Amino acid sequence: MTPVNLRQHVLASLLAVVCGLASAAAQVSDSAASGSAPPAWCASAAAGIMARVNTGTRGSHIGPVLHCDAAAIVLGETLGQDAPEYTVPTMFVRKVWVRRTSGRIGFVLGAVSGGAVGGILAGLKSELCPNPSANPFQSQPLKCHGNIPLGIATGAAAGGLLGWALGQALPGWKRVYP
Repeated sequence: MTPVNLRQHVLASLLAVVCGLASAAAQVSDSAASGSAPPAWCASAAAGIMARVNTGTRGSHIGPVLHCDAAAIVLGETLGQDAPEYTVPTMFVRKVWVRRTSGRIGFVLGAVSGGAVGGILAGLKSELCPNPSANPFQSQPLKCHGNIPLGIATGAAAGGLLGWALGQALPGWKRVYP
């Protein structure tokens, strides 16, 4: 090889090494910057909420969330757990569920169904009113429908309260990740 060719190979090799190091440094800084922010599902798994975390091996781990950040989710003590705290690094988390109550949806469904039932019962049990007109061709007395709005309101209030209580008493799991 001539000295010129050797110099070109050395310069090309040196340039490739510098570019490779610059690229590696950029990747490390990007991963460090993105690793500092907690995952989006951590907002749903706030402290105190019951969570179930699946790591893909040997089932799920259940417990109240003590702490959730970019590094790990820490679950508190629960029945059947060996340690008082269980830490799962976020890189091993495959699925996350949180336990929520359904009081709001129970209230809405209970109020709608209770209002319908209350209106129907009030319509069936309405008192007969005397005929206000002096029309001799109307031999049947008229039904008073003034109780129907009151029956709807009473049924909606009772149904909403019952639906809310059932929704609070029967919580369910909601998947928040992925």
